[in-house]
Amino acid sequence: MILKLLVASLALSGLMACVPSAPPSLFLVEAHTSSAAQPKHPKITRVGLLAVKLPTYARSEKIASRTNSNQIVQDDNNRWAEPPEEAVTRTLSASLEHKLSADVTIEPLPRGLDPSLRVAVRFDRFLRTPTGGVEMTGQYALQTGDGRDVVDLQRFSINVPSKGTSYDAFFEAVSTGLTQLGDQIARSALSRQVVRKL
Repeated sequence: MILKLLVASLALSGLMACVPSAPPSLFLVEAHTSSAAQPKHPKITRVGLLAVKLPTYARSEKIASRTNSNQIVQDDNNRWAEPPEEAVTRTLSASLEHKLSADVTIEPLPRGLDPSLRVAVRFDRFLRTPTGGVEMTGQYALQTGDGRDVVDLQRFSINVPSKGTSYDAFFEAVSTGLTQLGDQIARSALSRQVVRKL
């Protein structure tokens, strides 16, 4: 009797293992380009944007969230639709292109394409908050077109609350946060002290 139960249990386990699990939900982040653009500056016609750097925990396509105890958890069932660094770089590029009214190319640049300004962004925090919003902190560097000189170096700290705890709401908050970061970088790039050095 015990042997029959064991065989039945093993058979059931085998059948359960064969049942396919539901595929993870994939989420895309898009740029907000409805806000007002800055006037085009004759010295900034083309911008080279280096691929952004995210913290190690945020590079996984599994969405990283901070719990109330400051623990970071990654969700197997809800993921970025593309590698996060690529998604953030693409979205920030679209934001900068709109804000600066300039062509923004993600590096490496094609040969012979010389930018008037280079932008490098490094995040030291990029997390979904316990309430579904986003925390972004880090720094960005503005460099001359040849990349030899840093003309401005600034830190940023952006916290965007969410309209809910869903992952759709989180990605909307991410888009808003990257728009705010694009605004800050554009203001720095168009400041008198930076333009004078280009």
